[in-house]
Amino acid sequence: FFFRSFSPSVAAMEAQITRLMIHTRRARWTSDRGEPRDSVPLWFQALYVEPVAREPGLPNAGKLARKAEADPPRDGAGPAETRRAASAVLKACGRPPLQPGEELLWHGTALEAALSIERGGFDVARSEPGLVGQAVYLSEHITKADEYATARARSATGLPEGCKCVLLVRAAVDRLAYCASKDPDPEEVEQLRGMCEGGAADGILLDRIKINGTFREWAVLDPRRCAPELLVVYRSSRVRF
Repeated sequence: FFFRSFSPSVAAMEAQITRLMIHTRRARWTSDRGEPRDSVPLWFQALYVEPVAREPGLPNAGKLARKAEADPPRDGAGPAETRRAASAVLKACGRPPLQPGEELLWHGTALEAALSIERGGFDVARSEPGLVGQAVYLSEHITKADEYATARARSATGLPEGCKCVLLVRAAVDRLAYCASKDPDPEEVEQLRGMCEGGAADGILLDRIKINGTFREWAVLDPRRCAPELLVVYRSSRVRF
């Protein structure tokens, strides 16, 4: 895997994605980071952007209907500002605008896994079970996705040592089952998954902001509702670049 040379259009994409990263950062620590509390990055910079080729269209999500109370405060910007920043990213990258019922969310992973997803989409059967079992787990906050992104050593790709990879994913998640349990028991997990499998919900909103002020995650059981838009290689730091 080798990276293309830079161009003004690529630079514009990187600038918009860096802006979105700053808008969606949240200086909170969770045990998923696997590092000390003072390791939470405060600054992010996109180094390389790869638009993901895919078939157009997602399952029809209908009109987006979310409770106002479900929109949490952010460290960088409010929900409306963040959605505008997401729209600017899609426009700069030549991607279709967000439709009602769609969200643009982060998915952190290793570069090799991201490339596999880029080629063949998400494979839920191969995913590690999360809080509500196997699903595609997404977050509105880059800081949460960064917990799952794997730092990479310098290699033949020419990437700087320590850089990481995330995917920006367009998710059709109009109707959401809601979970604010710290540790949902098997019965609750079965009920939440049953809502998705039975067609009553498009995904599960895991609201850890309400529980302990950290993050929210979207667990999407049907990978057809998740379309990777952009592969982003980035760096992060406690201090400003």
